[in-house]
Amino acid sequence: MSKPLHNYLRAFRRGAGLTQKEVAFLLGLPTASQVSRLEHAVREPNLKILLALELLFRTPGRRLFAGVQDDVERRTQGRARRLLARMERRNADARQARKRETLEALLADPGDDLGLPT
Repeated sequence: MSKPLHNYLRAFRRGAGLTQKEVAFLLGLPTASQVSRLEHAVREPNLKILLALELLFRTPGRRLFAGVQDDVERRTQGRARRLLARMERRNADARQARKRETLEALLADPGDDLGLPT
């Protein structure tokens, strides 16, 4: 499977027939160059901009930023594996069991249970 692009903002913007200037206006950004920076992965959006992009394009952020999602998933799973390995060396109690369930669920099916539209 090919690696996804960092983001698909340009494709969604063009598909919606919008200019960078119009998207900047809709997002409350002062200039179109800020949209360009988002599209070219020079800048990542803050939470408010991400939510506005989701609303504007009716698409979850994880799809708009598929490459970022991939990287976040890979890194988070790696840390979860390391945490599980550390936990193996400790005595198990009820709290440890809950942690283990959470981490194992993350590794088994990362992010698919968020209830987001696909």
